[in-house]
Amino acid sequence: MAVDDSVQGQGYGSAILAGLEAEAKRFGALRIVLNARDNAIKFYEKHGYATTGGADTLFESVRHVRMAKTLH
Repeated sequence: MAVDDSVQGQGYGSAILAGLEAEAKRFGALRIVLNARDNAIKFYEKHGYATTGGADTLFESVRHVRMAKTLH
């Protein structure tokens, strides 16, 4: 998921993430694992995700890290 730079910080990403987490819970998921761009790590940490390791670099330049969150 991504939010356009021009509207970041206005709650759209948080709302999208909350909806995705709600759907995951509805389907019985106990944990979410994702790959986050370096510049999105703080966003996901704010929402309870923790870095669990490295992830693939996309297009030979877009570095990602693996993050996870246990759903309650």
